[in-house]
Parts: sequence; C-alpha cells; structure tokens
Amino acid sequence: MRASFSAEMMKLRRRPSLWILLVVWFLLSLAFGYLIPYALYRTTPAGMTGPLRDQLLASIVPGGWLGNVVSGFPLFGAAMMLIVGALVVGSEYGWSTMGTVLTQRPGRLQVLGGKLAALAVFSVAFELVVFVPGALASSVVGGALDAPADWPGAAEVVEVFAAGFLILFTWAVLGALLAVLFRGTSLPIGLGLVWLLVIEGVIAGFAGSLQALDTVRQGLPGSNGGSLAAHYTLEGLAETPGVSTVTGPAHAVVVLAVWGIGAMALSALRLRRRDVT
Repeated sequence: MRASFSAEMMKLRRRPSLWILLVVWFLLSLAFGYLIPYALYRTTPAGMTGPLRDQLLASIVPGGWLGNVVSGFPLFGAAMMLIVGALVVGSEYGWSTMGTVLTQRPGRLQVLGGKLAALAVFSVAFELVVFVPGALASSVVGGALDAPADWPGAAEVVEVFAAGFLILFTWAVLGALLAVLFRGTSLPIGLGLVWLLVIEGVIAGFAGSLQALDTVRQGLPGSNGGSLAAHYTLEGLAETPGVSTVTGPAHAVVVLAVWGIGAMALSALRLRRRDVT
C-alpha cells in the first residue's frame, strides 16, 4: 500500500483543483472567522447589544481561537472535503485509468487504501491551513484590542484538532464512497452537497415538530459534526451555519466514527466485487 499512497500523494500535489480548494478554504476561514467579526465589533451596527459585542470579541481573540476555527468545519469544511474525496477516487473513473492502475501490481484494496491514506493526510493539511493562520489572526486582533493572551492548553488544542479531523475525514470518505458507487465525480459531488446543504437542513427544520425526524437527525453525520463543533464554540453568539447542539460530544464522536468506518468498508466491498470500467 505504500507505493499506492506515494502515488496518490504525488497526484494530490500536482492537482490544481485541490490547491484551489485549499486557498478558498483559507480565505473563507479568515474572512468569516476574523475579518467580518472584527469589522462588526469595530463598527457596532444597530441592534448589537453590549453582551453580544463582548461575545463577538471573545471569539476572535486567543481565548476563542479553537472554537472560532472549528466552527467552520461542519458545513464549509465538510462540503469541501466531500468534494476532495469524490475527486480523489472518482477522477480515476472519469479518466478511465482505474483499470490501468489495477493492472500494474497493487490489488484493489491496496489502491483504495492508498487513496484513503492520502485523504487522511490532506485532511490534516486542510486543518493546518486554518488552525495556524487562525492563531496568528487571533494574536494580531488580541494585540490590536489589548485583549488578554489567554491561549488554550496543549491538550485542548490536540483534542479540538482531533475533533476537526474526525469531521473532515468522515466527509472525505463519504465523498469517496459516492465516487465508488457512481463511478465518477459530478454525480457524487452533486448528491453529496444536496444531502449536506439541503436534505439535512430540511430534516433539522422539521425535527422540532416530528419526534421521528428528531431521532433520525441524531444519527446523521452533518448534525453530529455540528454538535461536536458546538461543544468547543462560545455560547450566546448568533448560530454559525451547521453548528448546533443536537447531541453530546461523545455521541457525536461515535456516530461520525460509524459513518466513516462504514463508508470505508462499503467502498472496499464495492470496489473489490464490482467491475471498475
């Protein structure tokens, strides 16, 4: 599997689309995580109360760094990693190279394992692109506003980083699963985004009225990703899209792990038994 992993990493480094996603993700995280909140804090628009303004400040200084960063993962980050997962696996079908790859030596599961390992590395890179600049932005904002440098401890940083990885990697392997099932990229990306951005939103909208939908919601990857992120974000601010407390953090971790492991297992099963052409 090592050779397959090396080949996938080489392809990832050379794909302009993935670099574009990284840049877009970086710009979105800075704009919505720091630039816009800082502008709101400085201008204080009508209707913004003192407590809300203080909470807004708390989210962009060092003490709120981790919660600020991870709040973008359940919706924006998940959508982008779903696209990445579909591209990494589904492009082989679009290029008609999957059969060629499998004739070189590695078995089907080795090829898939290399792709999934590369997705795990990309998920870490996807986090670092926002964690490190987020820390720098928090430091700059804190210094400009004379806020205390109340940085979180190392253990908390590792915990939030692991939670973010679980959210992102789960959606990456779900994108890979859709690519294996539909043997392409366009349909998997379209279906995955419709599920994440539309269907889960509709279910959430009716969950308060129907107990059955509320129960279903507690088992969905989007809702549990939002719940896990909500555990680390500040309370009292206007709800970040995709971030809401539906379940507890332990429940969310278990559900996301089940979705991720299930997606990888089903991908392996379908790729092993199905014609790749």
